[in-house]
Amino acid sequence: MKSTTANKRRQTCALALSLFLINITTIGCVSAAEFLPKPGLWSITSEIPAEQKAALAKMKSKITVQSRQNGLSFDADAGTVTLEQCLDAAKLKQWHRLGLEENLYCEAPAMQQKGLHISIDVRCSQPKPATLHSEIEFSANREQYRFDHLIHADGTAMHLKGQARRLGDCP
Repeated sequence: MKSTTANKRRQTCALALSLFLINITTIGCVSAAEFLPKPGLWSITSEIPAEQKAALAKMKSKITVQSRQNGLSFDADAGTVTLEQCLDAAKLKQWHRLGLEENLYCEAPAMQQKGLHISIDVRCSQPKPATLHSEIEFSANREQYRFDHLIHADGTAMHLKGQARRLGDCP
């Protein structure tokens, strides 16, 4: 039973992290152009929840190889995952998909905006039901933001938070 629970947690963590990492740069602003991050090279750092650090540390070598292939850096000691991504005009045009893969079915996001703060709720039904609640606070110049995500998938909740900053122009 313990092995099954551990496997379910790993699968949920993998699903949540994949949803999170896919969405992290695109979750912020889907309808108001003034809240789109500026185009350019972005560094997005996410804190890994304490309850997931031990499980991820055990998979460190496998995650490190996979992470590098996907443009991620994983720091098990600090408990962070960092993604560097170029947001060009083509990627900004696809924000209506929130960066989700085509095989995921998600409803249109429900957004509430107040000043530089945005709250977003997304519900996905396939391949597995999942919900994402995000609180995002942009800087006035749109070159930085902080985020706080709560993901529910497979009966498990995962809380992720972090920050993003624009590094400059894309290479």
